[in-house]
This record gives sequence, C-alpha cells and structure tokens, in this order.
Amino acid sequence: MFKYNRESFLPTDQRQELNEISDEENPEFMFQTMHMKLVIAIANGKINAKKAALEELANRGYDKNGKWVGWDEDPSQTAQTAKKRVAANKAMQRKRFV
Repeated sequence: MFKYNRESFLPTDQRQELNEISDEENPEFMFQTMHMKLVIAIANGKINAKKAALEELANRGYDKNGKWVGWDEDPSQTAQTAKKRVAANKAMQRKRFV
C-alpha cells in the first residue's frame, strides 16, 4: 500500500504548516481532484502543464504574474483565438490521453 510522505513532496523551505493556507491554495493537493488520466498524461509528458496553466491564465485575463491584462481588445482576434481553442480541444478529445 502506498504511504504518503509529506517530506518528499516539497523542499523544506517551500513547505506550509498544516492549516496555514487553504487546501485550494496548497500545492500538495493540486492533483487530488484531477482525473487519473490527466495526471498520467502530465507525468508522461503528453500534456505540458506549464503551457496549460499559462493558457488558463490568459483565458481568465491574467498574465503569468497574476496581473490583470484583460482579453483581446479586437473582437476579430478574440473570435480567431476562440476558434483555435475549439479546434485544439476537439483534437485532444480524438487523441485520447492513454
């Protein structure tokens, strides 16, 4: 049976005391609710987690530092971006992760 070892997950200088931060903000729990196929795909390099996180920030209107930058101001650019994202999502669904 797998035994979870808190000491091996994060370097000591990056660890948070229990209850110091919420579970939603705790990096030790970031994969807890993620589907197993996605975790496996990330672990095997089939999904670039950094790229996905940057795209999600852009979708929310933020840069990588958490600064609000908004969305594309040109409506035609927004439409083109949306079409690209829909096509990429369809391609990923067809590909299957595992």
